Amino acid sequence: MLGAEGDRSYLVVFMNNAELRGAGGLPSGIGTLHLDNGRIDLGEFEYIGELTEPHPYRRVAAPDDFDRRFGEFYADTTLWSNLTLSPDLPDVAVVADRLYQLKRQQSSDGVLFVDPRGLQVLMPAGSSVATPNGQQIDKANLTDFIYEDAYQNIQDPQLRRQVMLLFGHAIFELITEQGIGDLTELGAAVAGGHLRFVPFEVDEAELMAETGASGDLTPPEIDGLLATVQATAAHKLDYYVDRSVTHRCDVTDDMAACGTSVELRNDTPEGLSDFAAPEEPYGLLQNFLEIYVPRAASVTSVRRDGETEGFIRNRQDGYTSVGFDLELERDAATTVTVAYEIELDAHRYELIARPQPLARDATLELELDFPADWAVFGPGSVRGATLSYSGVFNGTIEVRARLKQRSGISLAWERLAGFMNEPLF
Repeated sequence: MLGAEGDRSYLVVFMNNAELRGAGGLPSGIGTLHLDNGRIDLGEFEYIGELTEPHPYRRVAAPDDFDRRFGEFYADTTLWSNLTLSPDLPDVAVVADRLYQLKRQQSSDGVLFVDPRGLQVLMPAGSSVATPNGQQIDKANLTDFIYEDAYQNIQDPQLRRQVMLLFGHAIFELITEQGIGDLTELGAAVAGGHLRFVPFEVDEAELMAETGASGDLTPPEIDGLLATVQATAAHKLDYYVDRSVTHRCDVTDDMAACGTSVELRNDTPEGLSDFAAPEEPYGLLQNFLEIYVPRAASVTSVRRDGETEGFIRNRQDGYTSVGFDLELERDAATTVTVAYEIELDAHRYELIARPQPLARDATLELELDFPADWAVFGPGSVRGATLSYSGVFNGTIEVRARLKQRSGISLAWERLAGFMNEPLF
């Protein structure tokens, strides 16, 4: 992948999750990297507006799920701002590569996705980058500047829109000279989805998917948890939203009755610029929330703040998405809950919970009750056969539970006890 067996070329998609999309954030720029035996050379870095064409947009072939779900929103066209609507990064990578080929007649060997928190991790320690106003920003202050200060301090709208791209180019130049930042931080950024890489070579793609580094929306074997938000207005308020996700299940030998709740709280402060908070009333958050449940699940109820709520149903990969248009005024909060049931076989349950990459991490709470004779494996604490977990939702969480395997001795005793309880005549 680093060009040891021939030159490699990769696209870099810079995403700003102050304005959310399913994949993480609004695409703000596209860069190109060329690698030859480990050596990195930078190619073109372009603001997304320079690649976008006026209507009618040109369209490229897209994977089936991508085309069916997001084609109507021009996500597979030269309206580049909608490229990242899908939470399935390998699909987004294919479309990005084909769009770039259409626009610049240049193919790639894969796509790197990076948001401001990913850029911060890549930035070498002790270095700084210059803003369009000439201010030097160090590593510790990089994300605050991109998410917040740029919208307050840079008056030229064209320069303001290109801040992340300018920083991205500067940081990749620093990497060619000094190498990347701390590897421990790098692993955490990959786990949180702030850095994801989709190579197009099949064996390399499989490796990235196995390690969770590609953002592949792999269908859940039994139970799966994913909640995404798309900004439906051109605001930068997603940076100021507190999110908490709760997942509860009551599991029996043959059924799991589960519910996923997502709470959003709009903590937009006073005094933001019109670019960051353009809507009236001031601070109005406009989002499309999707809670994904396993395709095999039967949705039993959908509620918002305790009241039955209408929803939009879609399917993607091995999931069903339950979607809602939300408007949330400043200092307000709302909770949406989707309840569903899953039939189980073989006395077994598995959960895979994936976070959406956010500017500020959500919190996650799990409360999973199992039969007393089940063994439970996962994070948090297990008391009896109940797993409880509460923490920052900054990486994939997995839980497994199954009927305990009984020893041959215990089975023999059960058979003997059964025989002794049988009447002799």
